[in-house]
Amino acid sequence: MRRWFIGIFFTLSILLPGLAYAHSEHEAKSFMSGFMHPLLGPDHLLAMLSVGIISALIGGRAIFWVPAAFVTSMLLGGTLGATGVAFPFIEIGIALSVLLLGVGIAMPRQFPTWLTMAAVGLFGSMHGNAHGVEMPQAAVPVFYSLGFVISTSLIHVAGVGVGFIPLLHWRNRLPMGVAGMMISAVGIYFIVQLGQ
Repeated sequence: MRRWFIGIFFTLSILLPGLAYAHSEHEAKSFMSGFMHPLLGPDHLLAMLSVGIISALIGGRAIFWVPAAFVTSMLLGGTLGATGVAFPFIEIGIALSVLLLGVGIAMPRQFPTWLTMAAVGLFGSMHGNAHGVEMPQAAVPVFYSLGFVISTSLIHVAGVGVGFIPLLHWRNRLPMGVAGMMISAVGIYFIVQLGQ
């Protein structure tokens, strides 16, 4: 367990220096815009937190592989979005990702890691595509992408921490089951809102 925390902190120490770009050269050509986008969108924020929680609940190497699948696919989807390829029904796909990730957290038994990575990768491509399509015209894609990759990674790490809390303190998944149901309920709310 200790090795995973050391790995997470090592990863953060590599990623955080990029934040130094945040306040120069017109917000580093929208580094901050990319960084803030996942934090300000409740659908993005919940989905990314959920990915971290699920990876913690699975444990082992999934703590890195599951978030990595999301980030990698997010970059691919974002690249396509930035070049003008918008996925159809992207908003409903993002809302569904929140619903299904919540279900994944609430379930008493976890899916195999490879299946979780495939699902999370699909969701990541949707979120990335939305980021890419919404990228400000003045943004330099590299800086904008760096911002949302760092932000997403930090949210995943926060989710891993949230996922470990009940396991370490209570040895009980019940709090995560309740949290998963609440996240799913928010996903349903997002879907209903889209239908109005």
